[in-house]
Amino acid sequence: DRRRGSVPVTPALLAAVVGVLGVVGTITIDHGLEDALDHPERAGVTWDTTVIPLEQDYTDEGLVADLTDEVASAPEVVDTAVVDRVVVDVDGTGVPAFAVRPPDGSGGTSITLAVTEGRAPSAPGEAVLGPHTAEQLDAGIGDTVRLGDEARPAVVVGKALFPSDVHSEFDEGLWLTQPDLLASVGAGSFENALGRAVAVDLRPGTDAEAATARLGELLGDRVSEGTTAEVPPELAYLRNVRTLPIVLAAFLAVLAVAALSHVLLTSARRRRRDFAVLRALGLTRRGGRVVLNAQGTAIGVVGLLVGVPLGIAAGRTGWDWVADSVPLQAVSPFAAVAVLLLIPAALVVANAVALWPGRRVARLRPAQVLRSE
Repeated sequence: DRRRGSVPVTPALLAAVVGVLGVVGTITIDHGLEDALDHPERAGVTWDTTVIPLEQDYTDEGLVADLTDEVASAPEVVDTAVVDRVVVDVDGTGVPAFAVRPPDGSGGTSITLAVTEGRAPSAPGEAVLGPHTAEQLDAGIGDTVRLGDEARPAVVVGKALFPSDVHSEFDEGLWLTQPDLLASVGAGSFENALGRAVAVDLRPGTDAEAATARLGELLGDRVSEGTTAEVPPELAYLRNVRTLPIVLAAFLAVLAVAALSHVLLTSARRRRRDFAVLRALGLTRRGGRVVLNAQGTAIGVVGLLVGVPLGIAAGRTGWDWVADSVPLQAVSPFAAVAVLLLIPAALVVANAVALWPGRRVARLRPAQVLRSE
């Protein structure tokens, strides 16, 4: 009877694909989480500490050179930049605006803000908005916003993340070139409104709090305040939910193993007569086990061939959604080593699952089975 000996393999194939897809997708998302937690710059924390000088060290365009030189000369300091912050009226809404530039007399700086979409402002009349600010203003890349009392036009060329403080979140802000920033502030309120600081990038592995304290001692009464960079709480939330995708992947993997076990056991039971005939024709006990192992391996290979690329695509899509929701500077994750290790691991599991059905086939007594049939 053909129907009696048939075994539904499709559910096992689907379960294998879904299991591999879930595990690979979870590995990919977890790699994105690990990258974001290891790199706070993805959330806008692009420098380690901030030194706020007294207003007596302000110049028209930056800070006095000997102050920035003294900060840059500290042993732990790798790079510095001058950061201006002031609230600017943008289409009737007060928005914290930033300008980042090299210290006076320097050739450049690697310190910048974290761009999540588009590019940084590089010419007068260009602006970059924080994701939440862009949503508030209903403005996207290519739109024009009006700055200050004079309603100076600026074209939005990107979106970025900003240093967070008690007044604004890390996804709120406006990034301008320094000439545009200074031109957007009314002359009467400029001196009281402008905040100017030195952003400091420290050597990897440096204790930021200890280095900030040493910078304060070095600069003495020329410093109003020194603070370490504040990491947005959204990163801590990501750390707290990191176990959820792992639990989901484990469930899908167990589901795939259970489906494969069911198919192989069903094959061993429903095809007892076929195996008995093959044994009578000379198939050895080991050969019977090989048949079940080959079936398990074939299902595992199909699951890998289909599930791995789909899992990578699903994981990247999921991580892009997470990065856009937080928001974060999205970097497409790919855990190559983990995915490569998954391939032999899946095949080993498939063959391990086939051991018990293989033993049942090997223990068949062909004469008894054929007599009963």
